[in-house]
Amino acid sequence: MIWRILFAILVAVGIGAAIFAMSHDGRDMLDRLAINAKRAENVARWGADRPLPGTPDLAKLDERLKAEGVKVGDPVFIRLFKLESELELWMAREDGEYVRVATYPICYWSGRLGPKQQEGDLQAPEGYYTVSESQLNPNSRWHRSFNLGFPNTFDKSHGRTGSYLMVHGAAPRWAATP
Repeated sequence: MIWRILFAILVAVGIGAAIFAMSHDGRDMLDRLAINAKRAENVARWGADRPLPGTPDLAKLDERLKAEGVKVGDPVFIRLFKLESELELWMAREDGEYVRVATYPICYWSGRLGPKQQEGDLQAPEGYYTVSESQLNPNSRWHRSFNLGFPNTFDKSHGRTGSYLMVHGAAPRWAATP
């Protein structure tokens, strides 16, 4: 008898958890758990000076660019994915077609899922951004840094505000820097 009651309780809890997981709040909670686990893993790897999974070999940058038919100085297109903690680097070929050159893992981004709305909200932007040479910061204390260009035209059309939002990263000792 006690086993039937315990089994019924476990089934009820399982059904309740499944229903919650399918709700908006449940999905949000599961996303936050996944993000926090990924952040913890990435920060630990970075702190131990180990490459993040999926980090392209920086020593082979010139080879990768040549294989894609692009070169340093060509227009760059950046695409960020928060949930996946990835930054995609796209570059334009001479014919104007953009090709994905690399996908870089992101060690840490601020805020939660959802777009940056205003300056100071601690959110990281979401969307498509174009970076020009004037947005690069060669004098940064970080390995590479650039002004993302937030807010872009789409952001402005939705009333989003902010300025000089930088993307940067520290140079790991394990990477050969070009």
